[in-house]
Amino acid sequence: MWITTQHGHISVVADPISPQRVIMRAHRFEHIRELIPEADIWQLPRYERGDPFGEHDYYYRAVVQKSRFQQAVAEQIDALPLGTFRHHIADPVYYDACNRAKRELYRTDLTKHHSLFDD
Repeated sequence: MWITTQHGHISVVADPISPQRVIMRAHRFEHIRELIPEADIWQLPRYERGDPFGEHDYYYRAVVQKSRFQQAVAEQIDALPLGTFRHHIADPVYYDACNRAKRELYRTDLTKHHSLFDD
């Protein structure tokens, strides 16, 4: 599952060892830190990056209790800003990435087509 907030983008998968935990994955350290400040975050060794089989596509990882992750997501929902969250993104690189993702996801809507989103 992907979680995208104005603070960062997280990929979350079930922990294969414990059903009570999830593995948070991110491209940037601070994206996990913003969501769960107390998480023990580690970085994959350099040789595992760019794995041709795509198993190590996120550099940063943290294993947390599923209940703590649920709480963190609920806190993000409670703190939703007015308007689109993208307008509250401070990091210009991340802001750009969110806009590109929005554009690409919009293209999957088969009921609409607007020239505004054509490249």
